[in-house]
Amino acid sequence: MKEYTYYFNDGTTSTVEVSDELYEILDMLDKKEENNNRKNTRRHSSYEWLEENGIEIADPNSDFTKENIENKKSEEKSNQVNAVIISLTPNQYNLLDAVYYGKQKVIDIAAEKSVVQSAISNQLNRIKNKFVKLL
Repeated sequence: MKEYTYYFNDGTTSTVEVSDELYEILDMLDKKEENNNRKNTRRHSSYEWLEENGIEIADPNSDFTKENIENKKSEEKSNQVNAVIISLTPNQYNLLDAVYYGKQKVIDIAAEKSVVQSAISNQLNRIKNKFVKLL
């Protein structure tokens, strides 16, 4: 027989005598509860605890919202794309404009310039490689 102490929420305790088998079960349950409490407090902090310790929570209406971050990323990408376009030679820019904005076919551009289709395709590949390299 061993003595086991119950702890109540109001701060009171009660000690009772229990069998060895029951004591081991109660002890195991206490250890599991302690581990679960440790896991939960290690991974999660209550809002009240954060406030008490002077840690401020970001306002959902601040600049750090997911939408604003995505907009900034999109804006940065757009600036990078513009930088690549500015770095193109006039011939590369005209070819890019004709294919992607003018919706002209590569074969038609090749016929217009009196070159083979592979020459235009190679130029487009060089332009794409510039975008890949700089982005």
